[in-house]
Amino acid sequence: MRRWMMAVVAAAAMMVLSGAVASAEEYRPEVRELFLQGCMDEGDRAACTCILNAMEKQISEEQLLNGDVPDDVLDVIIHACINAAD
Repeated sequence: MRRWMMAVVAAAAMMVLSGAVASAEEYRPEVRELFLQGCMDEGDRAACTCILNAMEKQISEEQLLNGDVPDDVLDVIIHACINAAD
């Protein structure tokens, strides 16, 4: 799953280079949509939405766009959402 995440992060970063990065809990709509599109190439909507919602609570948009996402945090999020979908 990390391969698509890096592609999503790169595309999102390019989209917002000239804009301010949101500091609110929820990512901007264009970042959310880009993430979901990339995620759903490898997963289902429910799991991807779960991952996105959990990421918004633990990882700032700035961290996401900078590729500054701790692997251990991401692993816990992904496994919890996949297990919840089963």
